[in-house]
Amino acid sequence: MMSSGPLFRAIMDTYKIKMEMGELRPGDRMPSVRALADRHRISHATATRVLRELCREGYAYVSGNA
Repeated sequence: MMSSGPLFRAIMDTYKIKMEMGELRPGDRMPSVRALADRHRISHATATRVLRELCREGYAYVSGNA
């Protein structure tokens, strides 16, 4: 379900819910920027912002092994 706020926030919320419900677990790989952009039909800039904000809020991290 998409919220009425910014698109990047709605997509972030989707991933947060998946994590909280156990669909995504610690250690699972997040989609790449390109895959996220393609999947949600958003720009690469928006996809980058989604991933950056999930990291900033502690929901994801960058391992450097991409």
